[in-house]
Amino acid sequence: MNPTILSYKVEVTDLDYMGIVAHYKWVEIFEKTRFAMLESRGWPLSKAWETGVGAVIAEINVRFLRKVKYGETLSVEITPCRAFEGGCWLEYKVFNGDRKMVAESDQKAVFIEMKTGKTTKIPSDLAEIFEL
Repeated sequence: MNPTILSYKVEVTDLDYMGIVAHYKWVEIFEKTRFAMLESRGWPLSKAWETGVGAVIAEINVRFLRKVKYGETLSVEITPCRAFEGGCWLEYKVFNGDRKMVAESDQKAVFIEMKTGKTTKIPSDLAEIFEL
């Protein structure tokens, strides 16, 4: 599957006291990329609300490889992969303007029924979109 790519410009509010992207801001950047991917593939948040099925992130593993500073423009790539009953793993790769990888992440997405909060299978149309 081809990744979905989001361009992200580092803002001053992304920085920690050392002037680099704070560790906790990476989760927000990944989340923005995940929602952009879902929308670009025909599963906007409104569709999740309509169907009553959405995905929550149950596990996050992040590896920080290089410092990222204010004003840098990043290329954030997300690829759904490794499906399992009730979810899939998402792989993220983040590159700076020189195409050097600055961070990577693996995240476990679990599908839930919004009314009950219980896990459910990946909706078939979403599995097709993700090519899982």
